[in-house]
Amino acid sequence: MLNGVYELSLDMSCPEAIRKLLSNKEKIKFIEKEINLDKYIIHSYVDTKDKRWSKSPVKHLKELRTMSINMIQNRELLIEKRLLNLGYKLNKNNSPEPLDNWI
Repeated sequence: MLNGVYELSLDMSCPEAIRKLLSNKEKIKFIEKEINLDKYIIHSYVDTKDKRWSKSPVKHLKELRTMSINMIQNRELLIEKRLLNLGYKLNKNNSPEPLDNWI
């Protein structure tokens, strides 16, 4: 759960999930909808406004994830270049730049 929103995802250790992901030519889409959560196990809860994350990249988790996905889905560049660019952005000087410079 991230900031009060439950997130469901595929497990990348599942061969079928990987096959579906890699065989799909379309960009990954995220679907928001209300569902009954009785049968799901919540693995973690993250509230990015919590004080313990004030000096951590976790504070910007949603923004970092959105930026990362957008960079990876930019098909104007080869995947190798996209991954290098993403790694550079996230690791520049071992400290993140202000998010305004990234997005």
